[in-house]
Amino acid sequence: LHVRFPAMKISSLIRFFNQFQGRMAVLLLLFPLWIGTGCSSLQPLSDDAKKAQEIISLVNTLNQSYVQKDRAGFFSFFALDNPSAFDSIKFRVEEDFTNAASIHLVMNVDRIVYEKGSISVSLFWDGKWEGRNTRDPILRHGDGVLTLSETHPLRIVRTEGNLPWTTANIP
Repeated sequence: LHVRFPAMKISSLIRFFNQFQGRMAVLLLLFPLWIGTGCSSLQPLSDDAKKAQEIISLVNTLNQSYVQKDRAGFFSFFALDNPSAFDSIKFRVEEDFTNAASIHLVMNVDRIVYEKGSISVSLFWDGKWEGRNTRDPILRHGDGVLTLSETHPLRIVRTEGNLPWTTANIP
């Protein structure tokens, strides 16, 4: 098979490639710069962002301690400045740990407010408690506020609202 191309079309094709070659060279030079700016290292986190991550981590660890019925771990998050409030929470949590065969709980941070001297953490949660003496699980959900000390390590100094360890009432 013998194919013959007209000369005019070949010269147009050559001109097109010559023009494209210049554009391609510019693109090839700019491409590494474009990639370099898009893949540059992340900016370091601000102090507030680091503190927010620490608070979210505290809530997640508190949640895990409650679900795993880890008394020492759970109570280690509470400041002992207000013994009567702590005793009330301790009584309810001990009751939950004793009466529940299993606990499934998901707590999510909704908002963090930094106030002078303290930090308010609004959270919402969904929980399921399976009692040792009951057939049907107890399903609850709610929201509440944990007030944390601003000093390190962060500790819960006050609780408000409908929190998981105050609502289950497992028979």
